[in-house]
Amino acid sequence: MIARGINLITLWLFLSLSAGAFAQKAIPPNDLWTEQVMTQIRDKSTLESSVEPQAGYAEVYFTSNPSANFFDAKEPYAERTNEKIRIHGYLVYPLVGGPFPAVVFNHGRGSQADLGLAQVVASLGAVALAIDGPQNGKSTGGPVDHMQAWISVDKGGQYGYL
Repeated sequence: MIARGINLITLWLFLSLSAGAFAQKAIPPNDLWTEQVMTQIRDKSTLESSVEPQAGYAEVYFTSNPSANFFDAKEPYAERTNEKIRIHGYLVYPLVGGPFPAVVFNHGRGSQADLGLAQVVASLGAVALAIDGPQNGKSTGGPVDHMQAWISVDKGGQYGYL
């Protein structure tokens, strides 16, 4: 019994010290962005969010990146720097009760938000947020969702579409 307790303490110490060592070293994908970039990503003042109430849902807008860098998806593959990406979405919610679980629907490749799907999910008792991808639906800015944009990372991973 005492040996088992010592083994558990030893394991706990090993995991605690290992976790500290890993926290000091950035490992993929956390090594993609510098601390300065992470600070900018976490800066809520750059969101520029707005909500436009509609009948039974709301249209939401937010800035996902105030200074994106990317390459055009078609020749001559021009480099774009410091461009703002504004994302549009539909926020649909049950009309009474709460609190509710939430579901976020990504736009899918080359697509936009599906208001109908979000409404079905809300009718089942969850809040649903369905978003348009950059350059799709009512979203503006950013690269066009195209295979070339997915792989254009010549100047680093921060240039990739995803």
